[in-house]
Amino acid sequence: IGPGLVSGDVEIVSGTSLHGGPLCPLDGGEGEGEGEGETCDDGKPAALTMMYTGDGCEASHHSQEDGKVVCSGDPNDAAQVQIVVTDRDDINDPKARIYFTGVVPLGGTFVIDAAAAGTTRLRTNTSVFVFDLSGNLLQSVKFHTSCSQPLILGDQYGALQLVGFTAEKGAVPAVMPRQVDGNATKAVGCGAGENSPGPADRGGDLLLVLLLSVVLVTATRRRQAVRC
Repeated sequence: IGPGLVSGDVEIVSGTSLHGGPLCPLDGGEGEGEGEGETCDDGKPAALTMMYTGDGCEASHHSQEDGKVVCSGDPNDAAQVQIVVTDRDDINDPKARIYFTGVVPLGGTFVIDAAAAGTTRLRTNTSVFVFDLSGNLLQSVKFHTSCSQPLILGDQYGALQLVGFTAEKGAVPAVMPRQVDGNATKAVGCGAGENSPGPADRGGDLLLVLLLSVVLVTATRRRQAVRC
């Protein structure tokens, strides 16, 4: 049981375990699949900022497992497209939550926002439909957005590149590509791993600055005392 379970006209959207932690969404969102052991400690994705690149599916490069990303079609660098983002494979499903709809230029960005659908976080899978301005479908992309699969800034799904990530409990700065440290790639975003430059790292940097400031102030006062 968990968010995404549907029974008749009732759908579970959130819940709390016996230990006080939040219940994780069910994989599939229809009550047909089981959870994948997702971790909810840091909050699920609430909003993703995407860049429309105009690329076909062959441009995809990401860290999600095979089968978690489904892409078809090619916008062929269309200068402007109509993009619709939902939580369903069928864009005409009356139960579909709409996370974004609007016209996006080549190289432009848009936000897949759970708040636009009246929720606090994205569901397990998100589907993006790219149309030309006449309403013809150019590309469809589905990818995993529950954090059991990585969401790393710089990853690309067809014509969509992830450039910003906001979780329920905080945000990763927008437009931050993968950071290279020697031969290793530091992943930034959901499911990026314990080496990601997250709040703990920034807190450590701040503590170091404060300690250095104390040392400098102390040294200055000692010099002044000697002059006296």
